[in-house]
Amino acid sequence: RKLMSYDHGRFHEVKRSDSQSTGGDPVDAITEDVNQNIWALTVAGHLLRVTNQIATEVTQVTSDKPRPGYLVPDHDGGIWVASKNGNLAHYRDGSVSSTTLNGRDGSFSVLGTLLDSDDSVLVSTTEGLFRWDGNVWSVLNRRNGLPCDAIFSAVEDNNGSLWLYSQCGLVKLGRAELTEWRTHSDSMLN
Repeated sequence: RKLMSYDHGRFHEVKRSDSQSTGGDPVDAITEDVNQNIWALTVAGHLLRVTNQIATEVTQVTSDKPRPGYLVPDHDGGIWVASKNGNLAHYRDGSVSSTTLNGRDGSFSVLGTLLDSDDSVLVSTTEGLFRWDGNVWSVLNRRNGLPCDAIFSAVEDNNGSLWLYSQCGLVKLGRAELTEWRTHSDSMLN
């Protein structure tokens, strides 16, 4: 899985700054940040910034195997990296900070990420929807009102509601419920 671009009717391989192919370390995730930079995460956990058809490694954000996981840009030009086993790293302006999801069992898996409108990171997992506000993890699952634990993905609509694609179907959290969970993470959903 090489990193490719499509231009003028042809595909072109995006090479690393040392002219090496990206195929030796396949790309696992890709995103664009608010400054229109393209970012790629490789299977080996290397974070690459793509500029003018050149992929430059900026850091290694994770060494989790077999695959590191998911990328999501923040509103300030940084990049969040969520590994499939629950590690969360944030890269911005040359520095990396990291945290780990708490309270998970051996079957735990991260299934997706989303940047919430309040700049917290939402992490869809087999054990519920986790939220990292930069200081504290909170979780939304059966214990506080969801009909099931496994959340495959999440998307926020134009009305501020959060839609969860879950093991038991689509679940909609209205703006009021979402605000309540953000401010009182241990409260029960209505």
